[in-house]
Amino acid sequence: MRKRILPIILVVSFLFLFKQNVSAETDLDCRKIFDKESYTCLTDSSACSDTCMKETEKPDGSAYFNSGEIYQKCMKASDCEGKSRACSEQALANFRACGKSGEQPKATEAKKANGPNLLTFFGVNPYQAWLRLREVAEVSVFFASGELGESLEGGFLNLFGSKSIRQKDEEAVKEKERAFESVFGKNWQEQVNEPKIDSKTEERAWEIPAPKQESVTDVPKTPDTKRYSWDTNSGAVITSNDWETIEFKQPVQAGGETIRTVKLDEGEMEVRVRNTKPAENQFGVDAGWLGVTVSRTHFLVLKDTDKRLAAVVVYEGEVKVKTKDGKTVTIKPDGGKPGVVVIAQQLSPVKLAVAGLVFVVIIGGGMLLFKKKSVR
Repeated sequence: MRKRILPIILVVSFLFLFKQNVSAETDLDCRKIFDKESYTCLTDSSACSDTCMKETEKPDGSAYFNSGEIYQKCMKASDCEGKSRACSEQALANFRACGKSGEQPKATEAKKANGPNLLTFFGVNPYQAWLRLREVAEVSVFFASGELGESLEGGFLNLFGSKSIRQKDEEAVKEKERAFESVFGKNWQEQVNEPKIDSKTEERAWEIPAPKQESVTDVPKTPDTKRYSWDTNSGAVITSNDWETIEFKQPVQAGGETIRTVKLDEGEMEVRVRNTKPAENQFGVDAGWLGVTVSRTHFLVLKDTDKRLAAVVVYEGEVKVKTKDGKTVTIKPDGGKPGVVVIAQQLSPVKLAVAGLVFVVIIGGGMLLFKKKSVR
């Protein structure tokens, strides 16, 4: 019976941790290509609408009195909406073909052509396996500046001076202060109280005639600001210095709602959402190990990958933050001040020990079986 224990552990662990990785890697490659093609569709659509936008301007830069009529006529003649829809449908068809036919993207084929790695056992790279196990062992720790809509296990500290939801010892208080200063700097209170998107910036963004279909438009005379619109009077004004790390993902239909997501890999982005149909439209930010979901509000998201830190600042409305390990918190302004939460990714000693034990068993068992096979 004992002889069977090790093989059983190996098989179960392999299926649980790595078999999913093979299909997940394929799905991930397909998804990356789909996201890239979808983004190209979106940028092409924006370029098409921008061309029509220029038609509404006089040589001196001011708009013609019938600019709306000129814009709509140009959009119809250029068939911007039809081209965008056809492009999106083709991207979706390519994605479905990639997943169903077993065809692998070129990136995956290149990996196969390289042959097995010297540090690979049964097609599993120990380093990649360890990264996955480490990810499993990570937990999210929240440090909040004020009262929140929902409480989380572990408590919060109100750094603005109000009473904590759950008061900790002095060292815990210092840890929270260090978390805030690591994200915002020493003068973090002043930093979070100065939003870049004011009412004037928002007005300027929506002065441009908005097309009926999805589009991303640069806001004139406002550096680093774009408007992502999904109908004539709904969308998000976004300001960022890190546009190279930001990606507009394809809208998703779910439960009668349309969910639009912007992916943030690194850096910061401030968002002000205008939504005439909040029951039908949701807007979200995908920051990897945490996600932000809103219907209409004004907020800021920061992410520091190296420090494993992120922060969400809410100036207006209400924001729901959910981490990969399942924790959820609702943030809203507190007494006229913005609501702020810093989220740190930390390793759980217990989870890490269990993950490490599984990792050692897998690698050790793999080496043992390989050794026995070589002897034969």
